[in-house]
Order: sequence, then C-alpha cells, then structure tokens
Amino acid sequence: MSAGAAGVCLRGLVMGMAEAAPGVSGGTIALVTGIYDELVGTIAKLSPPSFGLLRNGLKAFWQHHNLTFLVALGAGMAAGLLAMAELLVWVLATRPALAWSFLFGLMIVATGGVALQSRPLWLLALGVPGLALGLVIASGSGLPEVGGSARLWALFGGGTLAATAWIVPGVSGAFVLVLLGLYAPVLAAVHERNLGDLAVLAAGMAVGLMLSSRLLARLLTTRRQAVLGFVTGLMAGSLLRLWPWRSEGAVVFPTAEAQLLIATLGVAILGAVAALALLAAGRKAGRPCA
Repeated sequence: MSAGAAGVCLRGLVMGMAEAAPGVSGGTIALVTGIYDELVGTIAKLSPPSFGLLRNGLKAFWQHHNLTFLVALGAGMAAGLLAMAELLVWVLATRPALAWSFLFGLMIVATGGVALQSRPLWLLALGVPGLALGLVIASGSGLPEVGGSARLWALFGGGTLAATAWIVPGVSGAFVLVLLGLYAPVLAAVHERNLGDLAVLAAGMAVGLMLSSRLLARLLTTRRQAVLGFVTGLMAGSLLRLWPWRSEGAVVFPTAEAQLLIATLGVAILGAVAALALLAAGRKAGRPCA
C-alpha cells in the first residue's frame, strides 16, 4: 500500500470508529483530516450510467471513480467499525446506562453544531416540524422485529437511509439506525460476523449513495441552511431515543442511587467534551463541520 493510500486508510479507521456511534458523523473526521471534498466528489461520480466506462477497460473505470481512494478509505472504515462495534456491544451489554449517557452527550453537542450552521428563521420554520417528526419517530418502538425476507428488506432500507443521511452535514448513519430501531441489531451483526445481514446493509448503503449523493449535494449548495434547520430539529427530537434513564424500556427521570447518577452524568459530559473537541477541530480547519 502506498504512503498516500495508507494515510487515507488511517483516516478511514478514525471515521469508522466515529460512525459506529450516533452523534458526530464520520464526515466530520473527513473534513478535519482534509479529505471531505474528495470524498463527496468521488461519491457524486457513482451512478449506474458511469459503469458504462467498463467498456473502455478496467483502468479507465478505476481512475474515473477514484477507486484507490475508495478502497483504502473503505478498508480503514471497516476496521474502525469492527473495533468500535466490539467495544459498544460490550458496554451496552454490561453498562447500558453509561453507554447511552455518553452517546446522549455526544448528540446534544452535535445538534448544537448543526444548529449554528443555520439561521434562526430556518430553525423556526423547519426546525420545529423537524423536532416534531423526530419526537414522533423516537417515541415509537422502531421497526418491528421480523424475520425472513422482511428483516432483510428492513436492513436494506435502513442502509439506504443511513447512507443518505451520512452526506448531510453533522448527521451520522448510526443516528438514523437509532431512529429506526436498527442500531442494536446492526451492532450485533457486526459482533457476530453475520456476513449475510451485513452484505444486505452494505447493498442498501451503496444504493443510497448512488441515488441521493447528487440531489443532496445540490440541495446543500442551494438550500443548505434550510436543510440544516430541518436536520437540527430532527436531531433534537431524536435525543429522546438516546435518553439513558429507562425502566422496562420506558423513559423515566433519573431516580437511581446517587453514585450511578453521578457516573452517568459524568459520562454524558465526557461525550459532550469529545464532540466539542471534534467540532473545534473542524472550525480550526476553516470550514463548517459536516
């Protein structure tokens, strides 16, 4: 692997670790490390008609789609996702309140970061409807647990939506999976190396990227603040799904013993600090975080 590809792979490793947790998008890491523009431009080239370049030979196809970059980035992301998923599966199984507290803190700051990229007018006009939609989705039970082909279609659809959201500044694919109730099942599939489920999820993500990349890129160019106003509300509403204190699945106020309460609040603050560090790094890079 060349030095350039190795650097891209390392960036992908960190992006994969960030993308495993809802809150800060892997796109933020791409921006901070200087590959966001190349990533978005490369994704925008992916379309069914572009596969016609295979008639001109594999080399032309490979160079047009910048596949050296994509393969190196994808390999790093896969490694990062696997490593982080193992940690998250263990923490969610042994210390669920602490895990959700950390993600809750991350999401609060990430939501604020997106809000700062919009204007008050759009936050009121589209943020409020987004908040209502987020609360409705988050208060539900997510997609029902089904088996057979219905389960595969749920994974495919979830992958499509997750990949679509990934292009939007500040939104992680894991955030969408949380809203759909697919976050824990996908983590379990990664942990158990369920290649069938992961292949279906990956196929859905590929379709989502090809179908939405150009449209979202255009919207973010022409209606960026309106889109981000709606996304801010949606993210704020989704905080309900990440609320760490629950009793038999229902949201409750923290009434646990003082030691556990202090621990969960401390971990939530740690998650917020981690998100603030990433957002500050994005501002230092001279561009809005994505």
